[in-house]
Amino acid sequence: WQDISVVAGKQYSFAIRARRSPGSPPLNLTLSIEAIIDGKPVAIADRQLSTAAIESDDGWSVIQADAVAAYPTLRLLIRTTSIDGADSASIELENARAWQSQP
Repeated sequence: WQDISVVAGKQYSFAIRARRSPGSPPLNLTLSIEAIIDGKPVAIADRQLSTAAIESDDGWSVIQADAVAAYPTLRLLIRTTSIDGADSASIELENARAWQSQP
């Protein structure tokens, strides 16, 4: 995770490029944007999908979440969770970025 300074009331986007190795077990990939309220993270936006829906080999998929900042700090997270008890899967992530966007 990473905390970033933002302007409260503005909309922000968080995106990452992802691709998977063919034949690897699927995982759930989640991009989360959280606000820090009274020192505790509170989810304000999530984008989740199965890695089975992500491009493989030479292709890349872009996954994006958007949220309006209520406080001057946003926390950005990337999580993976197993599907059907799979122990591991191969996924590459690159070019994670956050920016102020239009509503």
